[in-house]
Amino acid sequence: MSLKEGNNFFKATDFPVVRKPRTCFSLANSHFSNKEYWKAINMYRKAVQEGGASDLYWQNLVLALNKAGNHSEAHRELYKALSHRPESKILNSLLLYYNKNHIENWVGPKLSIIVPVYNSGQYLEQCLSSILNQTFGDFELIVVNDGSTDNSGAIIQCLYEQDPRIKVIVNHKPSGNPGTPRNQAIEEAKGAYIGFVDSDDWVDSGFFGALMKKALSNYSDIVFSGGFKNHLPTGIVEERKYTNNGFNDPKSERYKYHDSFMIWDKVYSSKLLKAALIQLGETKAAVDVPFIFKAYYYAQRIDFDNDLIAYHYRRESESSVTNLHRKNSNCDFEFSAYAAVQEWILENAVPTSYKRLVDIKMVSSFLYTLKIISKEHFSGLFARVKEQLRLVDEELVKEFCVRQNKWWLYKEFLEVRSKEEEEVLRFFEAKKDLERKKQLDRRLERKFYIPGKKNGIMFFPAWISNNPYQKLFYGAVAERFGVRVAGFAREALCKELLEREREKFEYIHLHWLHAFIDAERADGADQLLEHLSYAKSLGYGIIYTAHNIISHDTKFYKTELMLRKKIMEHVDIALAHGVMAKEKLITELGIPPQMIVIVPHGTYEGYYANTVSRADAREALGINSDSFVFLFFGNIRGYKGVEPLLKEYKKVAKGHLNTTLLIAGRVMDSNAADALEREAQSANIIFKPGFIEEDDVQYYFNAADVCVLPYRRIVTSGAAMLSITFSCPVIAPKDGILPEIIGDDVGMLFDDYGHMGECMSKMVESMTAFLYPGSSKEVYGPYKDRFSWYNVVAGLPL
Repeated sequence: MSLKEGNNFFKATDFPVVRKPRTCFSLANSHFSNKEYWKAINMYRKAVQEGGASDLYWQNLVLALNKAGNHSEAHRELYKALSHRPESKILNSLLLYYNKNHIENWVGPKLSIIVPVYNSGQYLEQCLSSILNQTFGDFELIVVNDGSTDNSGAIIQCLYEQDPRIKVIVNHKPSGNPGTPRNQAIEEAKGAYIGFVDSDDWVDSGFFGALMKKALSNYSDIVFSGGFKNHLPTGIVEERKYTNNGFNDPKSERYKYHDSFMIWDKVYSSKLLKAALIQLGETKAAVDVPFIFKAYYYAQRIDFDNDLIAYHYRRESESSVTNLHRKNSNCDFEFSAYAAVQEWILENAVPTSYKRLVDIKMVSSFLYTLKIISKEHFSGLFARVKEQLRLVDEELVKEFCVRQNKWWLYKEFLEVRSKEEEEVLRFFEAKKDLERKKQLDRRLERKFYIPGKKNGIMFFPAWISNNPYQKLFYGAVAERFGVRVAGFAREALCKELLEREREKFEYIHLHWLHAFIDAERADGADQLLEHLSYAKSLGYGIIYTAHNIISHDTKFYKTELMLRKKIMEHVDIALAHGVMAKEKLITELGIPPQMIVIVPHGTYEGYYANTVSRADAREALGINSDSFVFLFFGNIRGYKGVEPLLKEYKKVAKGHLNTTLLIAGRVMDSNAADALEREAQSANIIFKPGFIEEDDVQYYFNAADVCVLPYRRIVTSGAAMLSITFSCPVIAPKDGILPEIIGDDVGMLFDDYGHMGECMSKMVESMTAFLYPGSSKEVYGPYKDRFSWYNVVAGLPL
């Protein structure tokens, strides 16, 4: 982005001019004053080479280049100058000025997101959809189909036809490396910033919004996220958090060193990448290496969002570089990558301090590759790595590892440098065995536990962080039957756990089957079926709770129904929340009636705080004390019908002016977020997005006159029981088990959305006239007793 005439940062008259003797710098200033910019540039370059007051020399060189119209070269020289003089106030001020001008005068999308694709059809739709659903919408998505031969092209085409933000580059023949398609996209990118996503990964909806908020407000060169979610092939999800201490401090030993050497967890100024000629390598793998080292070296305005961990990295998928190349080749690409970096270091007079960081990272990278490479290729790689490590200063590695508390790295370094191949191989195999044991221990870790005298229940998945259902259910089961209970993550259901816990537990209890199956594939439940078969062979009984009959908004109804029927063949006890749910289990999943036990959803009595008054709740939420308040509470997604609720509420509000619609919960469909924000501009619609903390739930229900559940289809509803818990009347669909729960004294049931609107109007009229029985908290007592957890679990055959 160019500076307009007259907008230069410093005036020519500000330049110091030395009269005697006339130096290169003073001559250059004279040429600059006479608008002889190219002559000035040549003299400034000579002055820079000779040294002296270098901040001024660099500054004026950059300004002269900019005046001459060579803006990319001007920016390149500025980044080069700051890489040598990072604490220069003059140069940093100039960079801020250029970066600010770059952003504020940018024409085009603010962000380009680049996704290279090669035979990633299995994961591609999830990847691209996660990008298209970003809350930050000012972006272009550049998808490079790098010669795919699977269904990737069809997926790309389908989304391309639906969203104009998608730009497609098609390579009819594969480039043979993951760097070339990214470089192609960088050349075509129109964004002020550039981000990357691998085609088998995905991002949370707020990922790029959080990064871009910092980038645009701080005029950053790079913005780092705080880490990523590492999805292992075993199903374990590890959260990796970064340490960025010292990265921005030229006096720190960690200056320009960061835990992340991946390209996809941050955004980069396109000006930085293009001015500093930063591209990815074009080897089979390790293409990030030259890109990251150059980007970190040249970038000066760095920001971090330490709380942002929203990138999902799929570790060792079928199409991953680790599986395709790093494990099963001689890894020549890694040596080539670091050789290219060393060549760049020599050509650009990169300081020794940065070269040492390159050596440290090279040591770490080579040792990692040695640990994962196949035995077939270990010998050849070992000899080359050993040779490289002998060229690295041992004291440098030791000092770094001591200060960063990475003794394991120093030990591996010494082992490879000093021991023979067979000894090193045994050393790494022992480390792998230990790591496998640690991973298994993490995988089998209990997420929930209640001790008991009798053998009891292991349940999967233990989803207890955002929903107290399982805590309350199993607390009542343990109290009533005296059994021990343990909850585990989905991936913990395996032979090792089943064998380990057999003497302590009698039952396996499954919830939310969509967590275990891939409904796109006919074999999408094979792993679960194998584990259930093995569990039954060991003598476990299988319990299943039908929270729904089939997944909400499923795209693969027939396949998922078939998979669920297969799973039901292994079930001994099926729990239904009501009579209607029992009938659906019989008719749709083929479960024999005698195997089904009705266990209603209990209330949340005693779990959530309920001490705040109606007046205080309304004051906290900014609601008038005399307004009639309709509440929608819970996750906001398509099947929950918030859009028709808004439509019907507007009709109601025309006849009942003193009303408020309060919508609270996490938005699961990102497209709905912007629409709800717009609707909330209305004086009588309040939108409170995000997760509601447990202590704050009481504010919403105690502020409300009635809770509306505008669901399109439902089996059971925790929100209905939550309403009863807080003695709040309910308007709900005449669907699922809700007619079995909600009597006329605590709610109204509707047939369709038009009828829902009528119920809303009737509720306003009857409650404001004190004619509705649900206005009295006493009517809820029998419901709370009937649906107490201790009572609802009484029928379990344990």
